[in-house]
Amino acid sequence: MLQQAFALHQDGMLDRAEQLYRLILSNFPEHPDASYLLGTLLLLRNDAEAVPLLQSTIKTNPEHWQANYNLGLWFLRNGKIIEARRLLSKACELNPEHAEGHVNLGYVGVLDDDPLLVINEMARALELNPKLDSARKTLIAVFIDQGRFAKAMSLAVEWSELPFQEITSKPILARALAKGRLFSSANQILSNQELEQSVSAFTDIGAVLQYQSLCYEAQLAYKRAIELQYDCVEAHFNLSLVLLLSGRFEEGWKEFEWRSGLSGPVKKYEINVPEWDGRTLSGEAVLVHSEQGLGDVIQFMRFFPKMEELGARILFTSYPDIIQLLKSQSKAEVRDDVENFDLSYKYQISLLSLGKLFGNTEEAIRQSSRRYIEAPEEKSIRWNKKIVMYPGLKVGLVWAGNPKHLNDQNRSMALSDFSSLVDIPGITFFGLQVGPFSKQTSLTPAGMNLVDFSEGIIDFTDTAAIIANLDLVICVDTSVAHLAGALGKPVWLLLPYFNDWRWLLNRTDTPWYDSMRIWRQSSAREGWPEVVTRIRASLIELVEQRFCAEEMDSVTSSVWRARHYILNNEKLIDWNNSPLVKLLPDLPSAWVFTLSRMFKPEDLPTAFQAWFLTQPYWMGKYLEVSDDTTAAIEKYLIVPNDNEYWRLANWAACELLWARKDIDRLSDRVVVLLLQDAEEVLWQYWQAQVDRMQERYQAAIDGYQSYLSIYRRSAEARINLGLSYWKVGNNDLALEQFERAVMCNATNVTGWFYLGWFLYETNKLKAAYLVFDELADWFPENGQMRLWRGNLLQRLGRHQEALEEVECAFNIDSTLENIEYRLVSAKTAAVPTVAGVLMEEYLQKQPNDLKMRLRFALHLLGIGDFERGWSEFESRLDIPNSDSVKNKLSYLQIPRWDGSSLNGRHLLVFCECGYGDTFNFLHFIRYLKDCTVTLVVQDGLLPLLNCADVPCFLVDRTGLRADVGGYPFDTYIEIMSLPHMLRINEGTALKVSSNLQVDCSNSHLFKYFEDICEKKVGIIWGGNPNHLNTNFRDCPLEYWIPLLNIDGVFWMSLQKDLPSNQAVFLPEVAVLNNIAVECEDWLDTAAVIKQLDLLITVDTAVAHLAAIMGKPVWLLLSKEVDWRWGQSGEDTIWYSNVRLFRQDELNDWESVIAKVSRALKEDTQHVAEPL
Repeated sequence: MLQQAFALHQDGMLDRAEQLYRLILSNFPEHPDASYLLGTLLLLRNDAEAVPLLQSTIKTNPEHWQANYNLGLWFLRNGKIIEARRLLSKACELNPEHAEGHVNLGYVGVLDDDPLLVINEMARALELNPKLDSARKTLIAVFIDQGRFAKAMSLAVEWSELPFQEITSKPILARALAKGRLFSSANQILSNQELEQSVSAFTDIGAVLQYQSLCYEAQLAYKRAIELQYDCVEAHFNLSLVLLLSGRFEEGWKEFEWRSGLSGPVKKYEINVPEWDGRTLSGEAVLVHSEQGLGDVIQFMRFFPKMEELGARILFTSYPDIIQLLKSQSKAEVRDDVENFDLSYKYQISLLSLGKLFGNTEEAIRQSSRRYIEAPEEKSIRWNKKIVMYPGLKVGLVWAGNPKHLNDQNRSMALSDFSSLVDIPGITFFGLQVGPFSKQTSLTPAGMNLVDFSEGIIDFTDTAAIIANLDLVICVDTSVAHLAGALGKPVWLLLPYFNDWRWLLNRTDTPWYDSMRIWRQSSAREGWPEVVTRIRASLIELVEQRFCAEEMDSVTSSVWRARHYILNNEKLIDWNNSPLVKLLPDLPSAWVFTLSRMFKPEDLPTAFQAWFLTQPYWMGKYLEVSDDTTAAIEKYLIVPNDNEYWRLANWAACELLWARKDIDRLSDRVVVLLLQDAEEVLWQYWQAQVDRMQERYQAAIDGYQSYLSIYRRSAEARINLGLSYWKVGNNDLALEQFERAVMCNATNVTGWFYLGWFLYETNKLKAAYLVFDELADWFPENGQMRLWRGNLLQRLGRHQEALEEVECAFNIDSTLENIEYRLVSAKTAAVPTVAGVLMEEYLQKQPNDLKMRLRFALHLLGIGDFERGWSEFESRLDIPNSDSVKNKLSYLQIPRWDGSSLNGRHLLVFCECGYGDTFNFLHFIRYLKDCTVTLVVQDGLLPLLNCADVPCFLVDRTGLRADVGGYPFDTYIEIMSLPHMLRINEGTALKVSSNLQVDCSNSHLFKYFEDICEKKVGIIWGGNPNHLNTNFRDCPLEYWIPLLNIDGVFWMSLQKDLPSNQAVFLPEVAVLNNIAVECEDWLDTAAVIKQLDLLITVDTAVAHLAAIMGKPVWLLLSKEVDWRWGQSGEDTIWYSNVRLFRQDELNDWESVIAKVSRALKEDTQHVAEPL
C-alpha cells in the first residue's frame, strides 16, 4: 500500500495518496515512512499538520536529512527563523551535496540579517549547481548591500561570461557599479537595448537610478517591476524611498508600509491586535513599537501629541539606550520590551507608520517640527557648570555614526576632516562622539580647541543636556542630529551625496526640523574636507556676529580685530615693531602658523622666531612645509611628552621617516613610542608599516586592524591592510579593504588605483576595465591612471586604444615608473611588424631592462630565432623574484650548471613554471648524456611520471625539501634553460622524437571506455583561470555546440576548474560526457587520453601531455598566441601529431570552430568509409 501511495504521490494525485498514507497511519501510527511522506505531501500545501509528522520522523531517525530539510523549509516559509536555521543547518550537515539545502539556509541568513551565512551558503550552492540564478543574484545583492561593489561586479561579470547569461546579468552588474559610484559605466550598460524585461531587472535598474538621485526615472523602473509582479516587496519599498525623497509623502508612506515584508532588521512585531488607523479614541491604549534606529525614534515621537489629541493612551516600547530620555518627555508609558507591559492594549502601530497618519504633507510635518523635546533640567544645570567656563562660540561635533548602518561608510566622517576649522578664533568645540571613534581625539587636528566630553556621556539625557548648553551642533547623519533638531538647537547636518530619504533632495533646509541647516556633498566624488571648507565661511560669519554683538571676552575681541587688520594690511605690517606682536601668544596657534608661511625661512621675522622657540611642534611643521624634512623630524622628536601636541608631533615624525623610507629609524622610534604609550593604536599602525616592509604580514594585519578599530575611515590604512592580505594569499579580504578605502573616500586616487590594479593582477580584466575606464574620466590628468588603463586595454587585446592611452600618460608625466617600457610594449603590440626593431632600439638604450629582454626573447622564439631567443630567455632568471628557482634551492648550496661537461656528475633539473611547460620540455632530458639526472617536478606530477619512461630519477618539490641529505647533487639547472645549455637551436631537434610511454594500469580509468565504438573525442575549452592570458585563450563552451551535434562522436569533457561550470548550460540535445570529475590526478588524465581518438583543446597542459603521448591533438589558438606556437600555419615545431587552428581576428572563435567542424566531419566520414 505504501508503494501504491508513493506512486500516486509522484504522479501528482495528492488527494488519493493522502488517503492511503492516512489509512496506513491509522493502522500503524508510528510508521516512519508513512509519517514522513504524508508530512512532505502536506508541506506542498503549507499545511501545519506537516510539522508534527516530520518531527515524529526526526525523533525516530535524527539523521533523516530529508525530514530535517522539509521541516526546516516549512519553518522558513512561515517566518520561524530560529527553527529553520537549526533544521536546515542539520540537513546541510547530513547531506552537504544538496544545493537547494544550502540555498534555503542562505535565505535564512537573508531573513536573519546574517550576510556571512548568505555568502557562505549561496557560494556553496553555486559550486554544486551553477544554474541557480536566484542564488547567484542573492549572493551578488548581499555583496552590494555590504558595500562590496567590486566583488559584486566581479561575480556579475563572471555570470555574464556563462553561456546565454549576458543579458540576464547586466542589470545587477550595473547596480554593483552604481554602488561604487561608477555611474558612467553603469549607465553605459543600461543604455544597451538588450536588457532582460523582468522584475529583477527593473528593480536593479531602479536602484542604479536611485543611487544617482534620479528619482523620477527610478520611480518609473520600480513601477514597471510592480506591474510585472505586484507583490515584489523590494520594488515597493524602494519606490517608497524615492517618493519620500522627492517630497511625495502621501504616496510614499503608502508604499513605505511594504517594509514589513523586508528581510533583515525592518520587521513588524507579531502582535495579534489590529493596527490603529488614526480613529478617535476614548483613552484606549495603543502600543507603539520602535523600529530601525535611535534617530527614527526621536524623529517620529513628534507625533505622540497628535495621538493624545485623538484620545490615545500611548504605550511605547523602545531601545534601552534611549529609555531614560523618553521617560522624561511625553505622557507615554515607556518600556524596553513589549512583554514588560502589564496593561492590555486595544491597538498597535509601528512607530514609522505614524507618518502615514500625521505626515502626509510637508506643511503637516513642519507643524510638528517645533521643539518637542526638553533636556532634563537637573542634568542641564550640571553640564552648564562645565561648559560655561569655556570661551567663545560653543560648537558640538559628532563625526561618526553607527558602524553597523548599511550606509555608514558614506555618511560617517573622521575628526581629521574638520581640520580646516582649526584656525578660526573664538570657538570652543565639544566632542559629543561616543563609542570607540571618540578616541580619534588622540589625533585632534593641531590647533583645534576641542573639549572631549565622551567619557561623561552616559546616555541620551547627558547628550541632550550638553546640547542644550551649546550654540551649535555640527554632525553627520546620526541620532544626535535628530536630538539637536528636536531640542530646537541650531544644527548643521553633513550629508553624503546619496542621502537618506528623510532629507529630501538639493535643499539646505528640512521640514522635519526648523533649526536644521543641511550641508551636502555636491557630487559622488566630493570628499568631506571640501564640504567642511564650505562650512568654514559660514562658521566665521557666526563668530563675527558674536564679536559684533560684543559677546566675546576682551582677548578674543582683540584677536578678531587683529585678524581683520592682518587680512587687510598684511603687506604693510612691520612684524618686528608692530604692537600686533604682543597678540601672537593669544592668536590661535594654527593661525600664527598660517601667517608664518608668508615668509621664507631666512626672512622669518624675529617675532615669529621667538614664538616658534616655545612651539617645537609648530616649528617642525613650518620646517616640513619648507621642505627641510631632516630638521622637521628633529623638532618633532623634541616635543615633550606632556605637551598637547606630543602625539601629533610623533605621528608627523613617523610620516616623514616613512616618506624617506628610513625604516630602521622608524622601527626604533615605534619601539620607544609603544613603551611610552602602549595602548595607543597610532603607534600600532606604524609598527604595522614596519612589519609589512619586513614581510611580517600577519603582524602587520593585526596592527592595521587595531588602528582601524578607531580610525575606520583611513583609506591609507585600508590600502595597506589590503596589500598585507594580498601578500598572504587572502585575496577576498584584500579586495574588501581596497573597496572600503574608496567607499570611505571617493577622492582617494591611490585607493582606486590599487582596487583596479588588484582586479587586473587577479585576472578580473573586464571588471578592472570597468573601473579604469571610469577613473580615466574622473582623473583625466592623472598619468598613472591613464597608464594602467592603457595596460588593461593591451591585456584585452585592444592594442590601438592601449597605445593611445599610454601615449597620453607619457605626455602627462614622462617620469612615471616604467613609462618608456610600457610605451614600447604598447607600440609593439599595436604594430607587431616592427616589434623586433622597436625592442632592439629600446634595449640599446636600456640594456638592463630585464622585463624588456624577456619580452624580446619571447618575440625571437616566436619568429623561430632560437639561438638568440634561448640566450635572451635566460634574462628571466635575473628578474627579482623571491619565488625564483635560485631562492627555492638556496638551502642545497649547489652551483647552477654553466654548460660545462657533466661527465660523471649529478644534475638536478628543476621544473620551474606550469605543468604544460614541464610536459613541453620533458623530452630534453634525453639529451643529457653521461651524467645522473634527477628531475624535480611539481607535486601533482609524480604519480604520472613514476609510471612513465622518463630516463632519470624523479622527486617532487616537497620530497626534495624533506630529504635534503639523500640527494648529493653537483649542480642544478632550470628545465626551460636546457635548450640554451644544450645548444638546441634547430626545429628538428626541438620536436619530440619519441612518444612518452605511460603505464596507466593503476588508474581506475584504465580501459574505462573500451566498449565504446564511436569516435572518442575529448574536449577542453578553458585553461587555468589564473593564467595571464586566460582572457584570450579560453574558448567559451557555447561556441562548441555545433561540434557536439556532429554524429558518430562520443564526446568527453576533460575540463576542470571554474570553466567546467559552463557545461550545465548546454542545451539537452548537446550530449557531453563529463569524465573530468572522475580524474583524480594526472595519471587518471593520462589513462583517459590513452583511450581517446582525438583531443580538441585550447592551449592547456593537457594538450602538451596528449601530444607527448602521441595522441592526435587539435589545438585552438587565439590571435594573441603563446610564443611556442609561432605566428602562422597548422603545424608546430614541437609535435608532429598536433594540428593548429588559429583565429584570424581576436576573439573570433566562431570561425575557428567552423574550421574544426569541417575538419572533424571529414575525419569521421573518412573513418566511416568501408574498406
